[in-house]
Amino acid sequence: MLSIQRALNDHLDALPGEKWPIAWENREFNPAGQHYLRPTLLPTERVGAGIGTAAQNREAGIYQIDVFIPARGGKGEALLMADRLASHFRRGTIIQNHGLNIRVRSASISAGTTTADYYQVPVEVRWLTYTDNV
Repeated sequence: MLSIQRALNDHLDALPGEKWPIAWENREFNPAGQHYLRPTLLPTERVGAGIGTAAQNREAGIYQIDVFIPARGGKGEALLMADRLASHFRRGTIIQNHGLNIRVRSASISAGTTTADYYQVPVEVRWLTYTDNV
């Protein structure tokens, strides 16, 4: 699972254009009222791709990237970044990294929500890969 997360994180880190701060999982981060991204890997299934223990595993999941901007400033900036992310992780993209070929199945933008300090727009990237059964 770590190789999958690293490959997806590396692809996010290679997003062209303006770089936003990224709140990586389990790392200290203080956004201090600025815009930022927060990726989260959500594995959904690992099943045999064939018969027997030597068959590869078919692994799938969601790589959710939450876009945060300060609240009460409109949603345009968040939606522009969400569009950039969906394009960068567009359907059919193959991320070749860390010995894996991860295929992006879809990239969807969900409705935004507002908290006291931030407006958040989730971008849901559904992915699929095959790994050895070790």
